[in-house]
Amino acid sequence: MKAKPAGLVKPWYKWLSLYAVCFFRLNSLSFLPGIGFKIYLHLTNSLLRKIVKNDTRPINVGFSDLLFVFKWPLPALTSIAHRISGVVLFAGTAFALYALDVSLASEAGFSELKEMMASPFSKFITWGLLSALAYHFVAGIKHLLMDLGIGETLEGAVFASKVVILFSTVLIFLAAVWVI
Repeated sequence: MKAKPAGLVKPWYKWLSLYAVCFFRLNSLSFLPGIGFKIYLHLTNSLLRKIVKNDTRPINVGFSDLLFVFKWPLPALTSIAHRISGVVLFAGTAFALYALDVSLASEAGFSELKEMMASPFSKFITWGLLSALAYHFVAGIKHLLMDLGIGETLEGAVFASKVVILFSTVLIFLAAVWVI
């Protein structure tokens, strides 16, 4: 059996102590006020420095590095886009409820909403919400299939992500044709 190179793999108890320090540091902010808290922070910082002293991995990773330097895998991008489309749908629900309220308030409100929906800006908003719905629906089916154990390998996830992009592009195009 080969020996592991020194300094590259940390013993399990060091990782466990690092986890414990971080966990208790986050959970103890409310009950260590004043000078005791400063001593506590000093002790945990010195312990953290000792644990990760030999770690050569870069720790200064900025937001621009996450956007422009690292190459994100396609399944990660589709999963992030699925979450973003869910947030867009959540925000769009407010606009849809407002439109429903205006249209059901009176006959004049319905005609006002009809005129408002004829503008290019409102058509764009409608298309955006339908696009988010289409993408979220197709990506949600992919996530349900993955929950059933279908496509959990790397190759299966990449293929499923390509299928999600293909089907959602078709649905988004059809939504644009329908709205315009």
